[in-house]
Amino acid sequence: MSIIHNRQIKSTLEKNFRDLIDLSDCNRRSESEKSNSFFSRSLAALAIKILADASTEDAVRSVTDSFNDNGIDAIFYNRNEKILYIVQAKWKQDGSGSIELGDTLKYLEGFKDLLNLDKDKFGDKVKALFSTIEEALDDVGTRFMLVIVYSGKQDLSVDVKARVETRIKELNDISEVVTLRVLKQSNLYNYIVQGMQGQPIDVDLALFEWGQCQEPYQAFYGRVSALDIAELWSTYYPHLFDPNIRMFLGETDVNQTLIDTLRHEPEKFWYFNNGITALSSSIKKKSIGGSSRQTGYFECKDFRIVNGAQTAGAIAFAASRFPDAIANSYVTIRIISLEGSPDNFDKAVTK
Repeated sequence: MSIIHNRQIKSTLEKNFRDLIDLSDCNRRSESEKSNSFFSRSLAALAIKILADASTEDAVRSVTDSFNDNGIDAIFYNRNEKILYIVQAKWKQDGSGSIELGDTLKYLEGFKDLLNLDKDKFGDKVKALFSTIEEALDDVGTRFMLVIVYSGKQDLSVDVKARVETRIKELNDISEVVTLRVLKQSNLYNYIVQGMQGQPIDVDLALFEWGQCQEPYQAFYGRVSALDIAELWSTYYPHLFDPNIRMFLGETDVNQTLIDTLRHEPEKFWYFNNGITALSSSIKKKSIGGSSRQTGYFECKDFRIVNGAQTAGAIAFAASRFPDAIANSYVTIRIISLEGSPDNFDKAVTK
């Protein structure tokens, strides 16, 4: 299926970025090299659109890929969320593989040079963004997201993941300011299926030992499998979350405690965690399972998490490293229906 998915991703990139991506530095290259540059740069722009909710124009302007990019293919600063995105992108024509170790090492070295404001290590495209980079570095509230995006279907290799995590740990020695986000073929495809403009997220959830409130507004609550939360994160992040809570803060002391519990005492996670709150435009219980309160299956329209991003992020982090350990782990969730609620009720809930 990877060939089919890659073809559809390719078609989307051509449709949205064909006349917008700068290829002026590729005039002397072969057509195949030009094509590869276009799709790699388009992937970088798409990553910025997905993660930063940037416009197509801003995403295109963020692309820095060139002969002397020092491994960095896009840079974008979201001033509202105070996140500086630093992207490495690779187009895989056959839809296989991931990022090579050599490319990753160059990227990590480029990020180090960026933090040191070593302007001489970069070409004109990055230099043109240095005032924005300095603005981000000067703000103590800024966080940095390393983004690796590629059209292959495989996960990052063990060596690549280890090198990136080691560098992040070094940079986070005092406080958690750097996180990693990987977008591979399945993530890109899911985003395209949702629509480039962002379709509402509709999900089906199984709630165990569930209950409900009917007045004054409908809500359901219960236990949900940690694996289901990890799958939602993998498929829909960051759009799964209210914009105010999208950034997973990484392995902070609090989050590390959550991760350690998930790894070593997964059956106790439900007892130690406050849970997740989500909103939906409507919630319908499916008939399967009948009236049993032991297990209920719910259809949630326009679903988004408004409280509990760190819990969900810790679950996703743990699931990526030791999925077997969290197979028996659960977390409390309450889902509030906005159907019949007053105007701005959703904003009041998220305050």
